[in-house]
Amino acid sequence: MKKTFLMIFSLFLVLTSASLNATEASDDESLLRVRVNDLYGYVNIKGEWVVTPKFEAANPFEASGVTWVKHRGLLGRIDKTGRWLVIPKFKDVFYDESAANEGLVRAQNENYDYGFINAAGKWVIKPKFYYLENFTADGLARAQTEDFNYGFIDRAGEWVIQPKFAELYDFTDNGLARARNEDFNYGFINRAGEWVIQPKFGELYDFTDDGLARAKNEDDKYGYINAAGQWVIQPEFGDLHDFADDGLALAANADYIYGYINAAGEWAIEPKFSNILEFDDNGLAGAENEDSKWGVINTAGEWVIQPKFYYVNYFAANGLAAAWNEDDKWGYINTAGQWVIEPIFIEACDFADNGLARAENEDGEWGFIDAAGEWVIQPKFIAAYDFTDNGSTRAKNEDGKWGVINAAGEWVVQPEFSFIGDFTDDGLARVEIADDELGFINAAGEWIVEPKYGAAYDFDGGFALVEDDQGQSFYMDINGYSSVRHNYQEERFPPSVQWKSTGEVRQLIGPQGKPILSIEVICGAEVVKDAGDRITWPEKNAEQLCK
Repeated sequence: MKKTFLMIFSLFLVLTSASLNATEASDDESLLRVRVNDLYGYVNIKGEWVVTPKFEAANPFEASGVTWVKHRGLLGRIDKTGRWLVIPKFKDVFYDESAANEGLVRAQNENYDYGFINAAGKWVIKPKFYYLENFTADGLARAQTEDFNYGFIDRAGEWVIQPKFAELYDFTDNGLARARNEDFNYGFINRAGEWVIQPKFGELYDFTDDGLARAKNEDDKYGYINAAGQWVIQPEFGDLHDFADDGLALAANADYIYGYINAAGEWAIEPKFSNILEFDDNGLAGAENEDSKWGVINTAGEWVIQPKFYYVNYFAANGLAAAWNEDDKWGYINTAGQWVIEPIFIEACDFADNGLARAENEDGEWGFIDAAGEWVIQPKFIAAYDFTDNGSTRAKNEDGKWGVINAAGEWVVQPEFSFIGDFTDDGLARVEIADDELGFINAAGEWIVEPKYGAAYDFDGGFALVEDDQGQSFYMDINGYSSVRHNYQEERFPPSVQWKSTGEVRQLIGPQGKPILSIEVICGAEVVKDAGDRITWPEKNAEQLCK
């Protein structure tokens, strides 16, 4: 028994030791991007250079040990030694998770022509297209030639449908694709590129689940066609919407008087309204009569709330709808048309999911009220937006500065910006502190990307397009690093290693809580020092740098 225990214990020690060694080896192999003087390189866990800074953009290493970098304006792939696996020759690469691409990635060559490359960076489909979309499940990709005509190619890069269309959309489940000819008329083609429905429509929409497609004829009148291109509902409407789940479609006659039609094209609700909203889930819709007064109708077209308002919006989940009275004031009514919250507001918006509605008082100040009309957040903002799913919203104070407040009206991001956008799924918001000074902050109001860009777009999938003061555009990741927009990767580095900034000095703090490298400015240039305060990059001493 004792012998068996000793054998098991010994085996445990061996496995534990192997596990620890594997972890240590993994940490030793981890490389972290370091930016110095706008060039990127990689250091190891000890702060030593493994790949010296020479790239204009760089991504974290993937699990496979390779990554994309930009060198002299072109993109390539390196391994963890800095060796080129794919020589830099691409202007851009476009990652797509769709299985339909079957491992291929869209890319642009030095002349900005599109093609497809494989994982080794080899051109599988030569770059000869002015524009190129990803493959769809049917194995086809839309492609555009230099003369701006569209067609479809297969996985061999061959034209399956010749490029002869001025506009072209993907094939839908019924095997048809919407297309436009050079005369600006729309029709539908089949997978052979033949016109199944001749191009004779000024406007044309995809087929819906009911097998119908909205179309506009040469007289600018709308109707519905079937998959054979025949008019099922004659083109006699000045405006026409898709059919809703209740079997009705909002429509206007030739005089632009609105009502609703059924699937036979007959008026289910006679056209007698100057304007009308779509029916809500409660079977009610705001409508405007010939005297420009708004009320609410049911699906039979009957007034359930008489037209006596200047406007009535949709009903919220709490059964209240914002309404505008003849005194130019806003309040809230119930489904019986009774004022539940008296019309005392200059403007009032719909109730959000958190039970609060944005409203403006007579002094032009915005706040938020509850379903009883009580101010939950006092009106003290020059402007405000509705609350988002993260429980916060943007607001502007009396000094004209934007910040972020919570549902208690407290500033969670102080108002110090001339502009602030919504937080995206990446957790960052675009902000501006002055003209041509845009950056990004996190939900705590901390700068993730310093405000130094003349233009910036919201983050999407880990990347944002920005433009510097020289007018050069490039992508950056959520760490604020210039990156290659290709399958965003998290840094594969121990969480115990963190960056710390003090003034103009940035330090990389190691697992023991001590700096393993630091970046500081000497004579106007950034330099990198190791733990012993020795300059490791560039390969000059302080005297040489200051000459």
